[in-house]
Amino acid sequence: MRYSRQAIIITALTLLGFSVAHLFARTPDNRYSSTIYWVFFSSKNGTQTCIVSPRASERRNLRAFAPDFSQFDALVDESFTSLVEALGGRVRNVSRWLNAISIEADSATLEAVKHLPFVTAVRPVASYSMPQPTERPFAALSLPKPAVFDYGPSSTQVSMVSIDSLHNAGLSGAGILVGVMDTGFDTSHVAFSRLNSEGRLIATRDFINGDSDVMDSPDIQRFHGTAVLSVLAGFDEGHLIGPAFGAEYALAKTEIEQREIRAEEDYWVAAAEWMESLGVDIISSSVGYIDWYDTTDLDGQTAVITRAANMAESLGIVVVNAAGNEGNNPSWRKVIPPADGYRVVAVGGVDANSEIIDFSSRGPTADGRIKPDFCALGAGDYGALYTGGYASFSGTSFAAPLVAGGIALLLEGHPEWTPADVISVLRQASSRAYMPNNDYGWGIPNFVDAYFGLPYRPSGLPGVIITPQPAIDSAAFHLSVPQAADVFFSIHDVSGTPLIEREFQVAEATVITFLWNGENDSGKRVASGIYICVLKASGTSVREKFFFVRR
Repeated sequence: MRYSRQAIIITALTLLGFSVAHLFARTPDNRYSSTIYWVFFSSKNGTQTCIVSPRASERRNLRAFAPDFSQFDALVDESFTSLVEALGGRVRNVSRWLNAISIEADSATLEAVKHLPFVTAVRPVASYSMPQPTERPFAALSLPKPAVFDYGPSSTQVSMVSIDSLHNAGLSGAGILVGVMDTGFDTSHVAFSRLNSEGRLIATRDFINGDSDVMDSPDIQRFHGTAVLSVLAGFDEGHLIGPAFGAEYALAKTEIEQREIRAEEDYWVAAAEWMESLGVDIISSSVGYIDWYDTTDLDGQTAVITRAANMAESLGIVVVNAAGNEGNNPSWRKVIPPADGYRVVAVGGVDANSEIIDFSSRGPTADGRIKPDFCALGAGDYGALYTGGYASFSGTSFAAPLVAGGIALLLEGHPEWTPADVISVLRQASSRAYMPNNDYGWGIPNFVDAYFGLPYRPSGLPGVIITPQPAIDSAAFHLSVPQAADVFFSIHDVSGTPLIEREFQVAEATVITFLWNGENDSGKRVASGIYICVLKASGTSVREKFFFVRR
């Protein structure tokens, strides 16, 4: 006797003592009125694991701080996925890192899925729609100094962060594998002729259509991705030279470009897991995801996409993401996930005069950390047009690959540096190293200084450094935490009354920089005077006095 799949499911759940009467009470009329949701599971099938490449194993052993890789490599239980499908959910992506799947489902299916005994949560897949960048004819600027290469109009964006000097020293990103996520890529453009001829395009995958073609037809789908990749990887002397023109690349098509760019976070997560298994050293991403979130979720651990980015970093990948173009958006203004991640390198945009662009997204995060981390040219970047030739583009989308490319040069010379090490040397080597803020972060990096810098690795006891001294109108508190810990930070007046209180969770030795604007948690400005800050972590309490001046 043969039984239907639905009958087998009902029998299995009934044996588990689960009431199934409401699971299949569907409303046929709304079957195709679906929305995309994450479905999180309670456990995994520990007998099946993902096989990662030798290159990924090497990177993990060299740079990862995660003590146990099994939690990342164990596959999602296929029986759970099958049960969700049997209820009517159409699976889009499967995430072993999150132990979750993304599905398209109508309201009746979602209600049934929520009641499955192994489902811990159901939440919408976040998305984001942003206008296409507008290309403009490029007004050539003079070269600021002699160089080995003729950078042509791309000179300004490269020299601003001193990458041309590292090129002069022979660095190009050789041996570093960079993963780039975007809308699609015209890899036949002349800017990528060297990339192709040297066989450094290692892998491609289209997560939207489920194939390996990231070019598709020659239409606008290639627009954004082609420009972004060229800023990072292009090499066409006299026109465009990207920072990491000698690196290897894995390209993922994760966004849909039509009248606007539509991005959904489940494709990002799927692409990140694929790239990690290949062994990428850096992920460069120029999008973010804010639909279904609000700015209170920007705490580095709430947004699904941020959690996935944190996991990638824990496996030794440097994750670089555009800060976002929300600076003029009064309903948001902040950085966009995953840029809020603790170790995600969020990149804002400046103009050719090194001034912050009005649309560049700002900080702080919801828990008070400084964002963005760094800035690079985000107005008038020179890049490749998908229709051929070159043009000028603006947006933090084009600042991020400049920093990602510079990091490839750092790792080429210092392959042992962890993501935390990279951030540490860049903070010390940037234009606002001693007084970062929530517009520029630590400022514009000087990659030469970073290359010859030494990473700061906290050890011993927790500590606090306050800059400047005395603090004038605002103060930066650099909280040194030598190990994974729950961190509590507060500022008090001399009577002991708390003015602000913050809590952070760190997974490794790190330095958290918190910028205080001289207001208490009620938004009231404090007067000039002596104040006390308190840092508690790992069972240790540190107190420091400082003088605050209100001008």
